Amino acid sequence: MYSHPMTTDTHKSAADLLPIGETARLLGVSVGTVRRWEREGKISATRTLGGQRRFVRDDITKIKTEAAA
Repeated sequence: MYSHPMTTDTHKSAADLLPIGETARLLGVSVGTVRRWEREGKISATRTLGGQRRFVRDDITKIKTEAAA
């Protein structure tokens, strides 16, 4: 079976993966900031078959918790 090379996390359900807009809203930053953080390795994303970024909900929660500390 073919697996898209950009898709890295196949074990998460769709409910666990957030689009970039929701990720930015939850973190209180702009979409551009989330893109920059991904480029810098501060946050990781998986890609849909269409190339859209998806972020793991647990990772976002962890980032929010660390930022509040």
